[in-house]
Amino acid sequence: MLESVTCRARVGARYRLPADPVLLAHAGVVVLAVGVLLHGVGTPLTLGRLSWSASVIFDTTAMLTARRIVRLLPAGDPARRFWRAYGFAALAVGIGYLVQLIVTAHGPVPPALMLGGPVTAALLGVAALTVVIVMCTYPLQISSRRGRACFWLDMATVMVGAALGAELLVVLTGPVMMLVAVFAVAKLLIAGQPPFTVAAGLLGAGAPATGGLIAGPGPGLLAQGHANWFFAISAFGDACLMLAAVVQRRQVGADPGTLRRTPAPAVQHAALPCAGRELHPADRRAVRPRP
Repeated sequence: MLESVTCRARVGARYRLPADPVLLAHAGVVVLAVGVLLHGVGTPLTLGRLSWSASVIFDTTAMLTARRIVRLLPAGDPARRFWRAYGFAALAVGIGYLVQLIVTAHGPVPPALMLGGPVTAALLGVAALTVVIVMCTYPLQISSRRGRACFWLDMATVMVGAALGAELLVVLTGPVMMLVAVFAVAKLLIAGQPPFTVAAGLLGAGAPATGGLIAGPGPGLLAQGHANWFFAISAFGDACLMLAAVVQRRQVGADPGTLRRTPAPAVQHAALPCAGRELHPADRRAVRPRP
């Protein structure tokens, strides 16, 4: 009975956002940063520098928080490998935006560079690819071979569909890989017990989702004078990366077994009332099959 109550409490914790001052403070900083960018005061280059600076702060916080999660998780937990990769990805993304700040430090730059230079794009792609590889190799709670085959066929279908319209390098380092990361998060949430809770997974998926979706209309937004929307959405994606790690950190800190892979309980069959004793003659007539 006690184990059942504990299990239900952990399942509920995977869906609930921990309400504490630390999380509220991080959310307040995100709202403030996005609000300032949406207000659109300054030139596009000024907005870009503000957005990139905020992203560096968000990504650095995500990296440090991911390292803290690794320390809190029990030894041997497969989720530790995922959060190590998560921290590396946040570090790579932060370095990419730091490169943007350095490249644009000497004045006006071409509009194409405002969207992200080649070094920044490569680092973002490496970050997404690293997390996708770790998620694809994460142990799943899929007992049947058919279920595992369906999982890998779905992943292969997404990659092949992306490769039909782009070169391999673009697929591996561009927004397509970010959308594949979103798909991998969804599959882990559905297929088995993932290395993150539902709340953290949904927040974390917001980072590659915004990156993949903003890549298409980005040039148009800059050309039409809507740089504030472009840079606000870009910073919000990195904020999701940070908030996901903060939420997971608070949940794991409250219960280190939040991500524990609990096997499905065995089905226990109730014993028959007549087990262990001889049937009464009346009972024998009652259960005697009809001709």
